[in-house]
Amino acid sequence: QWYQRRVRVSTVATCWMVGAILAAALAWAVLPYGLHDPYWKPWRVYLLLCSAPSLLAVSMYTFLSESPVFLIEKGRHIQAIDVLRRFAPTNLDVSQELGQL
Repeated sequence: QWYQRRVRVSTVATCWMVGAILAAALAWAVLPYGLHDPYWKPWRVYLLLCSAPSLLAVSMYTFLSESPVFLIEKGRHIQAIDVLRRFAPTNLDVSQELGQL
């Protein structure tokens, strides 16, 4: 269990560092160049580009379904079976998967 915690903490720290490096690289690429339109100043373009991944994540959140484990814990067994059927291969017995959860 300690090993899993170390891996997770290292993964989060690495992603954070890569994100900071990408944000700096994006600023270096966008901010020195001005556009001819007075409204679209370089800092606005940079802000829009930095917010794009968050907007994409929020929009994808609306298309994702809950986890079958979460649905079972909330007593919504029929919805859990539907989610398992949607993502399981056609030859897999969903009742066995549901029993393991």
